[in-house]
Amino acid sequence: MTTDTTPAIDAALANPEAQSQLRLRSGDLLCVNNHRFLHARGQFSDDTDENRLLLRVWLAVDPDGSAVR
Repeated sequence: MTTDTTPAIDAALANPEAQSQLRLRSGDLLCVNNHRFLHARGQFSDDTDENRLLLRVWLAVDPDGSAVR
């Protein structure tokens, strides 16, 4: 990638139609394929009653998509 492409990428990412937001509640699970999605998180602060648990899991998918290992 060159700096010539940066303004186009910035414009695409700033487009609200290309964005999606969701709010996770207690007990929710979100799985994201980092090879298919560009993602970010907003600010987070722990409650006084419950703390956030964030785990990273690395999975491998067979080339034909038939199995996750």
